[in-house]
Amino acid sequence: MGIFCAFLFSFSPTHGQYSINNVFGDLTECDTMTRGIYIVWWDKDFNYDAQVDVLLDTMMRYRDICLNSMSMMDPPNPVDGFYYNVYIHNPGNDNGFFSPYDWGNGQGTDGNGYPFLTLPSGALSDWVNNAHETFHIFQYSANGSGTK
Repeated sequence: MGIFCAFLFSFSPTHGQYSINNVFGDLTECDTMTRGIYIVWWDKDFNYDAQVDVLLDTMMRYRDICLNSMSMMDPPNPVDGFYYNVYIHNPGNDNGFFSPYDWGNGQGTDGNGYPFLTLPSGALSDWVNNAHETFHIFQYSANGSGTK
């Protein structure tokens, strides 16, 4: 699908209060969907619109629980005005992403110092896994009653 380079996209979207700050996804080769603090990225060769829509609704509910019921805090991305990046990857076929390592299921920190989440495409409907990983997003600051 072309030559990949690490890009820093930092611009204000036409709708919303957050900007994109991303080093792994290429907007010409990835589809994205945003809701609240999240931007989800996936390779345009795959159609995950319906699954990502449900994922984002679920992540928004988990965020509400973490912030309002557990006294946790947002990670630094939205605090600094950027979306929190979530990358849906297809093991062995991640043409839309530039990554220096093989992705799995979990949290990482990008070259800009911001946390991000990777989910394998096969885990999109695994709600126990997604709840677990979403909870980790809010553990980043490790300051709430739900953190250790």
